[in-house]
Formats: sequence, structure tokens, C-alpha cells
Amino acid sequence: MYLPSAVWSCLSVQSELLHVSWPLEIPECKDGKPIYDTSGNLIARGISIRMGIHCGTPSPEPDPITNRMDYFGSMVNRSACICGNAGGGEIMCSAEIFRELNYSINRTGRETEYSKFQPPQAIDEIRQMGVHIADVGEVKLKGLEVPENISLLYPSQLAGRQNWGPAGTTTSSSRVQFSVE
Repeated sequence: MYLPSAVWSCLSVQSELLHVSWPLEIPECKDGKPIYDTSGNLIARGISIRMGIHCGTPSPEPDPITNRMDYFGSMVNRSACICGNAGGGEIMCSAEIFRELNYSINRTGRETEYSKFQPPQAIDEIRQMGVHIADVGEVKLKGLEVPENISLLYPSQLAGRQNWGPAGTTTSSSRVQFSVE
């Protein structure tokens, strides 16, 4: 369970998407236009991707057609639900990921069952990049009976995304969370 590696990967992708050389149609359309925070820092440009992180041990099985591995289990479902709750440009994580980040990155909280397996390079890279964590609170995830405490993660340079409004809301439709409850 290399949790910081997953977090580092998500933070890096969100940062790098600002610098992609998009086809001209993307940044010119409503959903791809650049967005700046209140300090004038670029916080979104081009395609926005939602991400969700949870942890656990899945049950791998080879796909009979492609011979590639498929992964099954409650942690896969929970991760998909957490991701589905994120808006474009957001990274949402479970309470387990939040606890591990507090211990490994912020050096607060208690050691978790995953702490001793964390690669030092990922931890160092996250500390260098900086991570902004915003508690969303308890959320009822579609298809799951028990609500999950979730948090939003942003690379420090994109912390202005938190001011888009409640989780998943901006004026851009691709950056809007759609939910019918």
C-alpha cells in the first residue's frame, strides 16, 4: 500500500494539466478557459480531471478476454464512489488516506497500518510540492450504506481551487458535480 505514491501521482497530474499544450479548441471553449484565483495565480486550464483515492487490498482476477488483471472488492467500489463525488480538478480521499497523510507528510496523528510501507521518495516529493487538505466531512456515497469522511487534496499551488465553492462547483460545467438525490 504505497499511499503517498498515489497521492503524489494525483497531485502531479493536477499540476501538470495546467501546462499541457492543448489543441486550440480546448482552452477556447467555456469549460477549458483559464481560471485564476483571487491572487491571480492560474489554477485551471484545459481539461479538468476528477480523482479519488482510497486504500485496501483488492481481489485481482485475470480478465478472460484481455488477460489483463481486473480488481474487485469493497475498496475498489468505495474508491470509485469517492472519485464520483469529486468535481473536475479535484482530488478526494477517504479518511484512511487523510490519516496516513497526517502521519507521513504532516508528522501529526498516529501511525497507521500502512505507515511502515511508505516510500520515502514519495513522502519527500509531497512535502516539497506541498499539499493543501480541506476536510469535506461526512458524505453519503451513492451505493454505500455507511457515510464516509472525505477530504479534498490540492497541490499547494492550486489551493485556490478550494474557493470554487462547495465541493465540485464552479461556473464551468465540466467542473460541476452533478448529483440527484
